[in-house]
Amino acid sequence: MYDTHLRLDWPWTVSLAGSAMGMIVAVAVLEVGLRFAGELWREQLQRWPTGKRVPPNPAVVFWWYTVVFAHLIGLGTFYTTLDGGLRWAAAKWVYLGYIVPGTALAVARWGQWSLVERLFLRWGWAPVLAVGVPVALPKLLAAGLIVDPWD
Repeated sequence: MYDTHLRLDWPWTVSLAGSAMGMIVAVAVLEVGLRFAGELWREQLQRWPTGKRVPPNPAVVFWWYTVVFAHLIGLGTFYTTLDGGLRWAAAKWVYLGYIVPGTALAVARWGQWSLVERLFLRWGWAPVLAVGVPVALPKLLAAGLIVDPWD
């Protein structure tokens, strides 16, 4: 969604709305699929022989890989733009808007998260970066918190 905003009439267009809906649908499908896989795993464990070592839940392992990889790819999108690091600098500032409350939430309520809190911890970074960077970039430049390398 990040690079496409340059070609859209920001902030509200059909293309941007379609991109956002695609992100929401993909997250919903992944979450439902992982919940279903977790149920299948619990059924499998009921038939597991006693005394035999239980391997890790593959749904949980897949979930961790997916979330960590998605974070890296999302941040990497800003890191690899050929703009002299301008959007990467803005992304680092904007990412604080996710990582600070996310860390506080994760520590304060470890393992007792509601569905909304879980979704924020897993996927809240995506809209924060997708919307936050283009909105915050001019404000960060004006405040002098980041410097345009082309000036």
